[in-house]
Amino acid sequence: MIVMKLFKIANMMKQKLSQHRRLQLLCALHIYLFQQEESSSEQRSKAKLIEARVSWNDLNGNIATLSIIIMALSLRCAKCGALSFLTCSVKQLSTSHCQKCSNGFSIRISPQFVHQNSNVIALLEPKGCVPLDCVLLSSKLSYTCLHCNKETTAEVSFGIFIFVRLILPL
Repeated sequence: MIVMKLFKIANMMKQKLSQHRRLQLLCALHIYLFQQEESSSEQRSKAKLIEARVSWNDLNGNIATLSIIIMALSLRCAKCGALSFLTCSVKQLSTSHCQKCSNGFSIRISPQFVHQNSNVIALLEPKGCVPLDCVLLSSKLSYTCLHCNKETTAEVSFGIFIFVRLILPL
């Protein structure tokens, strides 16, 4: 009789312990899912970044780095698809609105250095628009001489910028 009571008590304790462990596992799983949901919502809140890459060869081998100062962009409205142009300064939020649907849009440009091992000149963070092309005639670049380390600005009259879509945290 005592053995039966002990057996019942042991089974009840096992069940409670099992329930407690399940509860712990469920709590741990819930926290994990919450963290996953939190991180995915953080990723959704951050805008998609677009790399602006330069297709450029320094044939003389005398330019150490190249960076953007002012970038003029051809844009498409994310709402209606109308084309617009916007001149953006680096590290500043450039804003405008669509002439067709009055949708507001903005672009923030984070400059990068183009050098021998990287052809990324800027990271673009667009909101409400899609960058299509860089208008080189209105853009201004800065470059550093490899021999004398002197930094100079230049306005380019020809060349190619290539936009590559990437999702990167800022």
